Amino acid sequence: MSSTPKFEAITAVTVVEWRLPPLELFEQLEAALCKVAADHEIVIIANAVTANVAQGLRAIIDQVANVTVHFLAQRVDRDTAVLVGIDHALGDWVVVLTPTAEEIAGLPQVLEKAGPYEIVFAGARLEIDIPTTYRRIARIYFKLYELVSGSAIDWPAPRIRVYSRAAARYLTGLLDGEFALRSLSFSGTFPGTREVITGLPESDLELPGLARALRKALRGLVHVSAAPLRITIAAALFAGFIALLSSIYAVLVYIFKENVEPGWTTLSLQISVMMFLFSVMFALLAEYVLKVYRTLVPRQRATVVRELRSPLRQKTDRLNVIDSDGSFQLGAPRQPQSVTSKMERVR
Repeated sequence: MSSTPKFEAITAVTVVEWRLPPLELFEQLEAALCKVAADHEIVIIANAVTANVAQGLRAIIDQVANVTVHFLAQRVDRDTAVLVGIDHALGDWVVVLTPTAEEIAGLPQVLEKAGPYEIVFAGARLEIDIPTTYRRIARIYFKLYELVSGSAIDWPAPRIRVYSRAAARYLTGLLDGEFALRSLSFSGTFPGTREVITGLPESDLELPGLARALRKALRGLVHVSAAPLRITIAAALFAGFIALLSSIYAVLVYIFKENVEPGWTTLSLQISVMMFLFSVMFALLAEYVLKVYRTLVPRQRATVVRELRSPLRQKTDRLNVIDSDGSFQLGAPRQPQSVTSKMERVR
């Protein structure tokens, strides 16, 4: 007697960049998901891949069931590509992995924690050969990030990450979604846990270059909180206060001091008043910028320019593409016959 699958629907999300995992790994992943879920799919995000990798992906969808490949127009950060994969996932649970043979072997152990916990981080962290200076700077940055946001970030990222659909949708809707996907600090709403899996090898993922890392770090601090803009507003108001004191000082010197150099008082007041006005105007403009910032759509754009879907897909009724009669149809609905053709058929 076969056991009932634990999950109704599950989606595995993986990002392909420079190197394509072997076909056998996707076959093993598809078999592993089939054992734990009644319905499953594999979503591959092709992050601006080369032509050779694109051809390899086409071979995968022709031989592995329930695989969908989404091609991005431009290269984005890996975590941003994961967000795109979650947006296109249909499962009630989302698994993010490389994949490797070790990850697939440990997947059943990880999924045992899913259910009681909404988020599960599993396996050894990416213990790649990170230069000492790079590691120290990164740890200082994430300490600062935690201080500003209140969320502790796992760095490097865990090998396997599991999210319930509700948790994934919430986290990816945040401005700092790329960082939030690496955090278990949302335990109040979405309880999370870590699972240790021994035997995972060191990752072959490459560290981002210095320029990319700095851009992502700055974007993370700006997106996570309005504190930098608040600091700017405070600095402008403080400068305006100093300018006001300078104006008062110039007037007092003119009143109580004898033999004041002609023109000094007038020039000092002009400079002080101008600085005061500029500071107040800058603070008001920054306050309005802050209001606009709060109304922004909380996501970074990533355009999917092409989609390939496996012809071996099993439960196609999960796709939300239907014709005018309410029946499932893959692709665009058929065009209705023209009036002329109908008249000719009647004749």
